[in-house]
Amino acid sequence: MKIRIHRSCALAFISVLWLFAFSTQEDLHGQTLAEPGHPSQSRGRTGNSRKANDSMPAAHYSYEVLYNFCSVANCADGDEINNELIRDAAGNLYGVAWTGGNANPLIGVGDVFEVDPAGNETTLYSFCSQPNCADGAGPNGLIMDSAGNIYGTANGGGANMSGGAGIVFELSPPAQPGAAWTETVLYNFCSATNCSDGFSPFGGIIRDAAGNIYGTTQYGGAGNSTKYSYGTVYELSPPSQPGSTWTETVLHVFCSDFPQCNDGMVPNGDLVRDAAGNLYGTTTYGPPASNGILGSQYGSGTAFQLAPPPKQGGAWTETVLYFFCSVMSAGGSCADGFQPRSGLIMDASGNLYGTAGGGEVGGNAAGGTAFELAPPTKAGGAWTETVLYNFCSLANCADGQDPMARLTQDSAGNLFGTTTYGGVNQNAPPGTQLSGTAFELSPPAQSGSPWTETVLYNFCSAGGWSCTDGDEPEAGLLSDPVGNLYGGTWAGGSHGGGLVFMLALPSFTVAGTSVSLSPGATTGNTSTITLYPHGGFTGQVTLAAAITSEPAGAQDLPTLSFGASNSLNITDSSAVSDTLTITTTASTNAVLRRSVPSGLRGHTGGRTLALGLIVGIGICFPTCGHTRRKKLGSLLFLVILASGLLSCSAGNGSGNTSNGSPGTTPGSYVVTVTGTSGSMTVTGILRLTVR
Repeated sequence: MKIRIHRSCALAFISVLWLFAFSTQEDLHGQTLAEPGHPSQSRGRTGNSRKANDSMPAAHYSYEVLYNFCSVANCADGDEINNELIRDAAGNLYGVAWTGGNANPLIGVGDVFEVDPAGNETTLYSFCSQPNCADGAGPNGLIMDSAGNIYGTANGGGANMSGGAGIVFELSPPAQPGAAWTETVLYNFCSATNCSDGFSPFGGIIRDAAGNIYGTTQYGGAGNSTKYSYGTVYELSPPSQPGSTWTETVLHVFCSDFPQCNDGMVPNGDLVRDAAGNLYGTTTYGPPASNGILGSQYGSGTAFQLAPPPKQGGAWTETVLYFFCSVMSAGGSCADGFQPRSGLIMDASGNLYGTAGGGEVGGNAAGGTAFELAPPTKAGGAWTETVLYNFCSLANCADGQDPMARLTQDSAGNLFGTTTYGGVNQNAPPGTQLSGTAFELSPPAQSGSPWTETVLYNFCSAGGWSCTDGDEPEAGLLSDPVGNLYGGTWAGGSHGGGLVFMLALPSFTVAGTSVSLSPGATTGNTSTITLYPHGGFTGQVTLAAAITSEPAGAQDLPTLSFGASNSLNITDSSAVSDTLTITTTASTNAVLRRSVPSGLRGHTGGRTLALGLIVGIGICFPTCGHTRRKKLGSLLFLVILASGLLSCSAGNGSGNTSNGSPGTTPGSYVVTVTGTSGSMTVTGILRLTVR
């Protein structure tokens, strides 16, 4: 049987297919999305860009006091700064005061503080706020994670021993700016029998990418039978479930061969960790048999390495890299250094740098050393110690005396640090060693030549005997991305409680006020962006802002804009400000409509197809059959088909969707503000909370 198709029927179906193809293509280009998107925004991550300030002459540094401690009654803001500061991306400085604090004014066991770029101080936490100082006493150096949580140690306090064996703590920032920080004791030392887990964590801590914490205790450990033992290296591992107990593991116990103590005794400074997971540090004493001089029966100290086991759960391996006082001067002093009291730093080549007492100038006992430890050229070889500089090389120790803090290194290899005593001491009390210096050590152009020391600042240069510019800088220096240096002093200042200072290059800092708002808010949606000039900087600064962190899956991101001009002119030492407007989107609702089922989408294409098929079938209908029954059947088919197609074109289907906007996603955002002046680029951040 042959199937015959009328020419007009074929033509009609070709027309229908063409209409369908055209209308479908038009619908895809012009369709309305059920879930609106947000406009495209530039969201490149901006970071601090360090420029070539490393070769800046020392004369370009200017000295600024940022905050004087003991500015309130009973030194409730803290007293005696003896640890290196840390700095966040917004330019705020954080540190610890060894004494003072507002929890126990009569005891004064220290606090954690913040100093903002404008010099405003905020006490984040005062220790001994709990009975028997269960929350710690005598805090040490700090570190900060990417979420803004602060970690540190306290030498005393805690739940164990009379007077406390010390703790490791965490300080968590509040959800709302201005609220109280929360302290959590992560670990109480001397939790094990005979304090085999260590006690008295006098040094700071470091943290690896997995969140494990590493540090040292001066005493404790199960290595020998003495009452206190002589210190440990420990690891604290975070719990698998937040809020659970951290796990402490003792990696090494010093003086395990007592009384020889050939592995050192009493570690005192911060550790440093290399890419392979090896830990490096110093011990102040040990072994007694190695040139224990200057009235010390405990030895002259070591530099050590602690290597992780090849298999998890195995024992760590300690190696003494260097015994100090291995080189004696003609005058009987330790020419290579004596009893290091601070931690080490490491450069990209694996060289270690530190400071120690002792040294030699003309065969006489001197005012301390800065040294380098170079790794061996072949595995298993000996490390090489080189004294880079002997302090007290100038008359009356005008170049500084007794470096007690860890060094800082810039990208050009220059070393920066402080000496607790020495310096020009113009206004120091007669007959004292007080005051101290901030210094720079520059490497020689030719390897093996002497390093050059430059005194960047002599403390106690102002304010007569009261040393209003600070006295005895026991803390090391912190460098920011443009080369400014920050530190603290143990004493001096306008109230005698020490201070936080800045050694500034010609530069500026960028700071912004935090913002908390509801989506779509048109009030309270601005941040004041302030530029603080330092070191005599003047010039035009161009501002830009971008969202650099947002909640996962965030929609309708905030948009950022400055006023009529995004350029500020700094003409003197005064700060200048601009307003950053933050625009967010409120959620909106719309009339609900039926979602279009898969297949034929869009009202235009559906109606066009239905009409085309009706016309085509209508044309074909007279030729589709000769009997009345066939014609009636075809007519019924035509009605049913047309009804179905028109129903599809009207959007009949299952499920409801809305054309409304979800609005800006609530959560925490980070806004990075960049200031550019010539070749100098400086960034600061502000926190944005969408409620």
